[in-house]
Amino acid sequence: MPEIADLAGVKLNTIVMWRIRHRGGDAPFPEDDVNLCGRPVWRLERVTAWLDLTHRPYDVARWRTKRMAGAYRRPPTAAGRK
Repeated sequence: MPEIADLAGVKLNTIVMWRIRHRGGDAPFPEDDVNLCGRPVWRLERVTAWLDLTHRPYDVARWRTKRMAGAYRRPPTAAGRK
């Protein structure tokens, strides 16, 4: 969720509230694609589609730059465990 907050230029609490407030209706917040180590994970395309649908601005270039710089920690994958 911190990555979504950075993508949309909002605080993390805003993402939490979007998930709560937009559970139903015409534009529900997308369900997470997978849950890794107890953390929800979404595909970029699903999040940007929802942001477009709800007319919210976002900056993919800034998000990608931060991600490439290692700004976001990722939970360990099953492949990395023994």
